[in-house]
Amino acid sequence: MKVQMGLDNVSYRSKPQNGYEIDKIKQRAMKNWCEIDIEQAADWIGNGGHAFLQGKLIGGKRAENCEGMQVFGLDFDNGICFEDIQQRCKRLQIPISFAYHTYNSSEVQERFRIVLICDIYVNDIYIVKIIRAMLEKIFPECDKSCKNLDRVFLGGKELIYVDGNAHIALVQL
Repeated sequence: MKVQMGLDNVSYRSKPQNGYEIDKIKQRAMKNWCEIDIEQAADWIGNGGHAFLQGKLIGGKRAENCEGMQVFGLDFDNGICFEDIQQRCKRLQIPISFAYHTYNSSEVQERFRIVLICDIYVNDIYIVKIIRAMLEKIFPECDKSCKNLDRVFLGGKELIYVDGNAHIALVQL
């Protein structure tokens, strides 16, 4: 399955530390909006350290410039493990497209991101916001500061799960 997202063409091996670098990443990802196979995107992001932009930003880098999205990223860094989230997703029939360990993940504290992909590109921002709110209710452990529509998600250091056919049907939600 193909998915629409913005991908940074620069790879990182560790987390960029300043806002200036994050801004450059966002600008590159905005310019590189593409349609890409899920497995390829997962490898680039999870193993290759490429950041992604979930919302398509037109005319500026702020949330109010978001035209729509198909990709929904959730960040977990407060004590829950991927297996618990994966089991919840299976129980609720929410298919995970891919997941990866973030740069700060360790054996002591697992930190990871899951990526959920809608079967269609959603260009109604009201619906996008409803989907985000629903996901936050289903996953109260996710980082609430990562909900903004202009959010850049940094790549990771290890892909831990991928299912190239996994997607959420909008009617399912």
